[in-house]
Amino acid sequence: MLKKCVLIILTFGLIFGSVAYSQTGSNKPQQEWLIGVSLYGLEYPFPSAMADAVNDSAKKYGWKVDIRDAQADPILQSQQIEEFITKKVDMIVVMAVNVDSAAPACKKAMEAGFPVFALNMRVQKDAVITYVGADDYTGGWLQGEMISEALGGKGNIILLQGMLGGSDQINREQGLKDYLQKNAPDVKLVADYACDWDKGKAITATQNSLTRFPKGELDGIVSQCPDQLMGALDAVKQAGRDELLGKLVGFDYTNYHKDPIRNGELYGTILQDPYFQTMACMDMVWLYLAGYGERVPKPEYHTPLIKVTKANFESLPVEW
Repeated sequence: MLKKCVLIILTFGLIFGSVAYSQTGSNKPQQEWLIGVSLYGLEYPFPSAMADAVNDSAKKYGWKVDIRDAQADPILQSQQIEEFITKKVDMIVVMAVNVDSAAPACKKAMEAGFPVFALNMRVQKDAVITYVGADDYTGGWLQGEMISEALGGKGNIILLQGMLGGSDQINREQGLKDYLQKNAPDVKLVADYACDWDKGKAITATQNSLTRFPKGELDGIVSQCPDQLMGALDAVKQAGRDELLGKLVGFDYTNYHKDPIRNGELYGTILQDPYFQTMACMDMVWLYLAGYGERVPKPEYHTPLIKVTKANFESLPVEW
């Protein structure tokens, strides 16, 4: 935790002043601020790590937080944003289930005078003040680089998508496709499967693809999430398709990726830090509510993405 806090200070590079500062943009004492946060789904490790950071921000700044679990349901998330309006929170932070579905409620909040930040998952730009999180297009581009490296610049791959309609799914896929088209034209994306961030669905999708594409017709697999990546690896090993080992690329770096990267079963993955992202966002919330809104990067602030391979995985922190 200490290392992450130091990383935030060094990387973010903004001076926030004393948390006891009481002159606020909300015209209320800081200890009375209430931050409403709607997260994609707390059953998933990534949003769960974000919830930890939100709670830590309450300790850091002395404000109150109201964390809601959207349960991957866009209708429920819109209702939560409406409830934040009714509660008259000082700021709304949304990790959107869907890039479009959250927009009407966010716009309504903004029009009613309640500022909204998008965290990790994008919302339409005119519906929020800013977006804080990874540039998922760049993440997909990096995945393209990695799978091309793993295949030596030639071969057929499949893509295990996340939840369709989320900004991360859309932008990672576009980044991957653009990289392959521009820089690795001999790496062909031959099929994609919507797996909804679910390991079981990824296992089924990979099994189907291994039947559809026998040995010699499939050379690599790209996954948009860490659990799906492990599901793909399980399916590959169970099917005895050893030619695919070392040619799987994922997104997010977790503790259970270490051994498969070490032994060469996974080529690598992309590190983004949910705790870092969230604390960066909450620091910007402080800036905005404290009357320093002009210092909040707009329309977006991108947190780092790092390629993780056998060459560097030991030196990098896992996300959970």
